[in-house]
Amino acid sequence: MKYFTLIIVCFFLWLGNSTCFGDDNEKISRILYINSYHPGYSWSDSIEKGLRDSLNSSGKEYNLSVEYLDTRRFTAPAWQETLKNIILSKYEDFPQDLIIVSDNAAFDFAIANRSHFFPQAPLVFCGYNNFHPDLLNGQDNITGVNEEMNIDALVSMALSIQPETGTLAFIEQTADPTSKTIADHAEEIIIPKYRDQYRIVLFKDKTLAQIKEGFSRLPENSALFLLGATADMPTGQATMPDESAKLILPHSPVPAYTLWDFHLGLGVLGGHIITGYQQGKTAGEMAVQILNGRNASDIPVMMKSPVSDIFDYQVMQHFGIKISDLPAGSTLINKPETLYSKHKMLVWGAIGLFSLLTLFIFILLLNIFRRVRAEHEILRYRDHLEKLVEERTAELTATNSSLKSSEERFRTLANASFEGISVIEEERLIDFNDTYARMFGYTREEMLGRKPTDFIAPEKRQDVLEKVRAGYDAPYETLGLKKDGSIFPLEIHAALHIFIDKQIRISALRDLTERKAAEKEINLLRGILPICARCKKIRDDDGYWNQLETYIQNHSEAQFSHSLCHDCAKEIYPALDLSKMNQKKND
Repeated sequence: MKYFTLIIVCFFLWLGNSTCFGDDNEKISRILYINSYHPGYSWSDSIEKGLRDSLNSSGKEYNLSVEYLDTRRFTAPAWQETLKNIILSKYEDFPQDLIIVSDNAAFDFAIANRSHFFPQAPLVFCGYNNFHPDLLNGQDNITGVNEEMNIDALVSMALSIQPETGTLAFIEQTADPTSKTIADHAEEIIIPKYRDQYRIVLFKDKTLAQIKEGFSRLPENSALFLLGATADMPTGQATMPDESAKLILPHSPVPAYTLWDFHLGLGVLGGHIITGYQQGKTAGEMAVQILNGRNASDIPVMMKSPVSDIFDYQVMQHFGIKISDLPAGSTLINKPETLYSKHKMLVWGAIGLFSLLTLFIFILLLNIFRRVRAEHEILRYRDHLEKLVEERTAELTATNSSLKSSEERFRTLANASFEGISVIEEERLIDFNDTYARMFGYTREEMLGRKPTDFIAPEKRQDVLEKVRAGYDAPYETLGLKKDGSIFPLEIHAALHIFIDKQIRISALRDLTERKAAEKEINLLRGILPICARCKKIRDDDGYWNQLETYIQNHSEAQFSHSLCHDCAKEIYPALDLSKMNQKKND
């Protein structure tokens, strides 16, 4: 036992050393993540979480450095130049294996300064609004995820949810490049498309007070699209989109729609939502491919942004919008948990258990019912069966008596037969008469169960066995073998029969010894005998000449009386008058 314990300890020590060596030898990838905004901004935080989840699930060892440009709050060019110098000095002697950027400001910063401090590192971007390949300026080893602002799809969704809409209201802002790009796209592409059918209300670079005043004039059949923030700058900095939504949405008299997840939960109804988490997660998956050896240029830019249709259940209730009004497959947030939704597994488990118990009880009741019915049937048939048994017993008694009598008659007749009769099943003797046993010189016990070919001369056994197996039913002759070893001629006549679904062979055997001897004598007497022409002696089989009477006596049962014929008497006794003697005899 102690040796076994020692072996186990050595194994785990070796395993621990192997693991340590593997960790020492594995390269830890350096990744620099440049975030356009600041920590605490829900959009940026979601991107970073999705990015880290992808990297962590890959199992790769990495060292992630994060730099925040904070361009939502600080936009002065001098600050950007200072930030550039800080990043350059930090990473000048700390090269990175991969650069990841989120949103337009970080992308533009990376492209502008790539040649200065990470010219060889692959670049992955995400959250870039309306990306176009021309933005790469001929640079390679770059891929990423486009943040496509599909405002047209958002408006179409709103109109399908609110088919009675007559006014489309847009909140826009141009304080930063990204917001200006979105506003220009809406005014140049989207609004002209709907201007002829709907009344358009535009809140562009408006303060909260101006927006609230405009809300008061919006008709009830309006839809509001939150594409930007207010123009208020209470702290000298631009208002953040989520902060602006908190200010605007409580005053909106109509359902508001958005494209971003950072507006959710603040009073917006919902929309065709781009989530920061999905942007970061997709960028992280691309980064893992690059860390595994794939060139960034070989990974196509994802032009169609991952989106989800997400809606706030509480806002829907406020504006009287039903779940059936939403697009199929939509996701709801802030929906009160029902007992079922909160304990779905427990409810289904209870339902399943109840159903199982109900089924079990039903089966038990069914079995009880069948059992009671079966007991009644058994009682009803018992008397009938007893009567049938009595009748059948009487019939069997009479039949057995008749069979016993028939068997005794059959055995008496069989034993009285001069022929040996045998019954064979599967090449074994199962019954025979006394003549059969006497014919071979055995007792009944000695013969039962043996092969019938055991009582055939060895040189004839194969021939007999072939006839048995072939079902030969014509009489044929062979040679029998007695217990004392003597051989005798034998005639067999057999036939196959079916008895109680079994095939048996019944054979009749006749000892041909006497008949063969008689035939030999007859054939001898009927044959041509060599006889002397003068003395009339007959030559036997050994070549000796015998008197005629001697030969006949030896080869038959004939007896002779001696007298003289007339001719011989005259020749021997010439003086004797034979005529007088005959006359006297006649008198």
